[in-house]
Amino acid sequence: MDETQWNLLVQDTAEHFDDVTIKRGFQYFKQGRVRSLEWAEPRSFEAVVIGTRRYQVHVDLDFFPVSACSCPVGGYCKHIAAS
Repeated sequence: MDETQWNLLVQDTAEHFDDVTIKRGFQYFKQGRVRSLEWAEPRSFEAVVIGTRRYQVHVDLDFFPVSACSCPVGGYCKHIAAS
C-alpha cells in the first residue's frame, strides 16, 4: 500500500466509523480475532472475525461503501474496523 492509498484508507475510516467502533475494532485486532484474511482482488479482501460468532467480512479499499459484514450491524462495524 503506497502513501496515497494509506491516506485514502485513513480518510474512509474517519468518515465511516465513530471513535468507539474504531477502538473496539482495534481491540479485536490486538486480541487476534481476525482470521483467514485473504485478498480477493488487488484492492479488496475477505476475512473471518471472531466476535459473538464467526463473521464474514468483505472490505473493498477502492470503493469502501460496498464493504460489508455478516453481523447484525452489516457495515461499518467493529469487525470491519478490526480487519
